[in-house]
Formats: sequence, C-alpha cells, structure tokens
Amino acid sequence: MEKTLKNSQINSLLVTGAAGFIGAHLCQALLLRGYNVIGVDNLNNYYDVTLKQDRLKNLQKFPNFCFYQLNIHDRQVSNRRFSR
Repeated sequence: MEKTLKNSQINSLLVTGAAGFIGAHLCQALLLRGYNVIGVDNLNNYYDVTLKQDRLKNLQKFPNFCFYQLNIHDRQVSNRRFSR
C-alpha cells in the first residue's frame, strides 16, 4: 500500500467499521504512517459497544483522526456528511 499511496497525493482516507477490531487497527497503522484518517462506524451492539468506544478513545489521541458515528447504508446522511 505504501508504494502506491503517498501523503502528498491524498487528503484523507475513509475507514468504515473504524471502531471494530480490524478497522481500529487499520486506522492506527495508517495514522502512525502519517495519513489523515476519517473513521466511520455506526457503533451497533453486535458485540460490546464499550470495546468499540475504548478503541475510539485511543484513536482520538491522534490529531489527524476524525470520527463520525453514522450508518453508511443511510445514503442521505452519508451524502450530506461527505459531499464537497
């Protein structure tokens, strides 16, 4: 991934499921590489929401991380949030 994506070529990366196990670790890896990361998650209760909230607390320590709680299946909300 680092061979094709350079910080100077992109503004931000969007990671869906950012509060989940894989999503949170992906966000952290990207943040540590200096990328701006926009995390999105609906924080459903498929499993313990406090685990997701704890992961988000760790990610929010990075100044280049931004989080939105929303369901990407809701097109109206997603379009409003991410339209230019």
